[in-house]
Amino acid sequence: MTKFALHGYEGASLSQIADEVGMKKQSIYAHFKGKDELFMHILRDAKEIELSSKLRYVSEMVDSLMLSLVYDNDENRLNEKLEASWTVFWRGISRR
Repeated sequence: MTKFALHGYEGASLSQIADEVGMKKQSIYAHFKGKDELFMHILRDAKEIELSSKLRYVSEMVDSLMLSLVYDNDENRLNEKLEASWTVFWRGISRR
């Protein structure tokens, strides 16, 4: 991806890319039909990584919001949850 980012699609050669990753140009052809297919594969991987990261973030936010909705409006439940958490914590420490 570095060569594409630095030199653009047209400016990046398979020879440069092969050198950067420590392989021969012919080895790239063993996995991809050409620069087009390699570029699309890299873009798909980058998209998947980005989407996965965003999904994880949104999932954590939703979990946090759900907990807030449940516990922020019920002080007794919050206190019970905190007491249970501390009990587990102290049990773990006392066993060491």
